[in-house]
Amino acid sequence: MPDEPHTTPSPTRARRGSTGEYVADALQVVAGDTHSCLLNRDHQVECWGDNSQGQLGTGGDVERTATTQLIPNLDGVEALAAGASHTCALRSGEVWCWGANDDAQLGFEGSSPGVPTQIRNLTGVSSIASGAYHVCALRFDGTLFCWGNNFGDQLGTKQVPQQAIPTPTRVEIEPVQSVFAGSTALHTCAITRSGRAFCWGSNELGELGRGETTHVSEPLPGVVTVLEGSVLCE
Repeated sequence: MPDEPHTTPSPTRARRGSTGEYVADALQVVAGDTHSCLLNRDHQVECWGDNSQGQLGTGGDVERTATTQLIPNLDGVEALAAGASHTCALRSGEVWCWGANDDAQLGFEGSSPGVPTQIRNLTGVSSIASGAYHVCALRFDGTLFCWGNNFGDQLGTKQVPQQAIPTPTRVEIEPVQSVFAGSTALHTCAITRSGRAFCWGSNELGELGRGETTHVSEPLPGVVTVLEGSVLCE
C-alpha cells in the first residue's frame, strides 16, 4: 500500500475530534507554520495539527492531531492571532497565549506549559496581531504594546535592541487604529487614528516603505513615505 499523501490540492473541511462532525460554526480561523486554530460560535477555541511545542493548547502529550481539539477553560474569546508555533486569544480585554515560547512570545521567559497563559499587566486590549515570533496588542485608548522576538527590531523600541523581550513594551507612536505583523518576517505596521501608516523592524527588502534599504532594520516607527499625505481607511 502506498503512503497516504501529506498534501491535498483541494480544500478539505475540518472535523471535530470530539464528534467526528464537520465544523460548521467557525467565526475565525488562523494558521501557524504547522498548526491551525479556529474560533467557534460559542466563542471557544479549537486547534489541530502539530503539538510538539504545545500549539494545541490542551496541555496533552499528543504529538499531532488531524481533527480539532477544544481548548478547555478558555471561554468568551473574541479574536485569535497565530504566529509560527504559538497562538494568542483576546477575551474581555485580556490576552492569553500558548504554544512555543523560545522567544518569550507567551509573555515570560521559560518553557511552555502547553496551555493558555495570560499576558501579565496588560488589560483594555481591543485587538491583537502576531508575527512569526512576536505579538502586539492594541488597547482601546490607542496605545500599542509588543513583546517576544526583537531580533529585527520589530517590537518598536530601543530599550532592549535585538533581544527577546518577555514584557509587553509600549511602542512610541501616535494613537493607533489598527496593527499588523509580518507573518513570516520581522516587521510590524500600524495605521494611526490620523490615517497615517507606520512600519518598523526589518527593512532588508524595503518592507518598511521608506524608499530605501540602506538601513537593515529600524527600531522606531516611521511613516511609510510612499503613502505620505494619503489618508488610509481600514
